[in-house]
Amino acid sequence: MGIKGITAYGEDALGGVTNGAYVRKDGRSVAWHGEGESKDSKGNVLGRKLQIVGDPRTTDEIMDLANINWTVTPMLLSELGLTYDGADQIKVLVREDAHRILGVHSEKYGELQNRTCAGFLSEILAHAPEGKLVAITELFGGQVMFGVIEFDRGVEAIRHNGRTTDRITHYMGVYWSHNGAYSLGVKYMNQLWVCRNTFTPTSGVTGLTVRHTRHAETVAADAIRAIEGMVQSNVAFEQEVQRLLDIEANDATLRRVVLPTVLGNRPKDEGRSQTMFDNAFNGIVAEWGEYTDQETAFDCVMAVQGYEEHRKGVRGKPRDLRSMERIMRDDYPQTKLAVGCFEPVSVN
Repeated sequence: MGIKGITAYGEDALGGVTNGAYVRKDGRSVAWHGEGESKDSKGNVLGRKLQIVGDPRTTDEIMDLANINWTVTPMLLSELGLTYDGADQIKVLVREDAHRILGVHSEKYGELQNRTCAGFLSEILAHAPEGKLVAITELFGGQVMFGVIEFDRGVEAIRHNGRTTDRITHYMGVYWSHNGAYSLGVKYMNQLWVCRNTFTPTSGVTGLTVRHTRHAETVAADAIRAIEGMVQSNVAFEQEVQRLLDIEANDATLRRVVLPTVLGNRPKDEGRSQTMFDNAFNGIVAEWGEYTDQETAFDCVMAVQGYEEHRKGVRGKPRDLRSMERIMRDDYPQTKLAVGCFEPVSVN
């Protein structure tokens, strides 16, 4: 598939410029939750993705077009003129192009530069030529960075009747931060294109943390380790999906088994708690009816996943950015509860 273009964010309402690049491929929408605009839960536009004409082929070219080639400079608070006690022991990271403080750290904190992490991305692509960098973006004015590599080999989930309606694509997320929230890390991800759900296996490794180093030999070794981990994760993922597809389920399974496990009992007291329960209940049922085949345990899990990722309320943040946060933190508790409804029963 050829690269058709790059898309970048414009000004947002979060106090800065949220830059990013999304590769558009033949016959597909913008990769990875790139719906064209970032909106908060009230529908307010927080950032628009503007089309950039070009045909970039390397990580560096994509970063240049996305305007993510900026650097950070470490400075002690005392160097900024603060005379308080301890100011010579506290370091801030300043984003040079925007004159913005991205993080406050101890004096021994070792910063990561975007170009250094781009080198790690390039090293992964060098050892996995079937992968392509399809998205890279900065979150919250550059405090957190997130890149996505898509792999050509996808999965066709085969149902018990032989149909292959579900197409799943494998991804690797690479992320780092300047505010101390994350070190350089890797997350293994999968996306079901029918309903755009993100799904990671509840068993096996879902990611790894990379040591803070600038040595080329170590970076190359970590890149290989990341690829090997992804292969293991994908095997676990495919086994888990197929196991769920082999378990027949229906509307009664969803309502009598899955929903009570995921949501608990409906609160007896009228008010906000009942409203929140009803919204979640109705949201999961809507996902089940609109986006699944309504016949297997996998459909039940995807109904919960769809609600948790797309319908569950998010305050003050665009949903695509919130989705990236959830991926980095493995923050899908309700989906994991849904999978647990269909765990094999051990017999002693």
